[in-house]
Amino acid sequence: MIVSAPRERLSQTKLAMLASQRVLAFPSFERLPYELRCMIYALMVPDRRIIEIKQPKRSHGREGRAEFMLAYDFPAILYISSEAREWATKVLNYKRSFRSNLNGREIYYDPARDSLLFHSLLLFEKFFNANFNSYAAQPLQRQVIDRSKAIEAPVFLATNFAWELFITPETFKLLGQPRNIILARKSGPPSKMDGYAVDDIVRVLGPGAETASGETLKPPKMVCRMTFKELRDSIALARIPNTSSYSTLRDAGNAMLANSIAEPYPPWRRC
Repeated sequence: MIVSAPRERLSQTKLAMLASQRVLAFPSFERLPYELRCMIYALMVPDRRIIEIKQPKRSHGREGRAEFMLAYDFPAILYISSEAREWATKVLNYKRSFRSNLNGREIYYDPARDSLLFHSLLLFEKFFNANFNSYAAQPLQRQVIDRSKAIEAPVFLATNFAWELFITPETFKLLGQPRNIILARKSGPPSKMDGYAVDDIVRVLGPGAETASGETLKPPKMVCRMTFKELRDSIALARIPNTSSYSTLRDAGNAMLANSIAEPYPPWRRC
């Protein structure tokens, strides 16, 4: 009894402290006003992303291995709750995409804010199930992408080591008519062959370009050569600024989508 009495008194004191803390505790998230929850969601919006499509690692004879390995920033807001996911898909433009291209697998993708970077021309061709090689035996004028592989155009469509890349009006249409086409290099200056490929794309997709059926195309704003670092730096220029004003956050959808359209380059820049 002599030992247990102090423990009992200490326990009661601790319970009183916990009771007082419980009154001051932050309420559970789902009990917050909807407007406040939306403000928190807005602070969780990921930056513009580069979705990298790479060659998968060797699996030592494992059957059925994936044809592609993807590397990208994980948009956690789309997985924390159904309400957060609904908010993100309404305010932004995230959709489950690439099911046909990735053999049934899907990822969340916002073409107004995301860019695609293919690590080789071969991966680029596998992804779209089409031939983009300018030295191919098959006439490129007849080459089209399987319509099931067509995508919504990313902000930047970049391909590494792509001096053989050639895009026709038909394939450009099914690529979603991307706003910027980048011939990328991991490092070092681009080669002259890259420049020739850029010239060919500019010639084919310049102002007034149209498909064989006479459909007019909107030419890309930029066809350019860049290193991976230059590509990332260009995308970083368009990061969404943070704001604490709820009046701005309330209209976040329109603001974000409008901001995503603005490009750091003038129309039809070739470099």
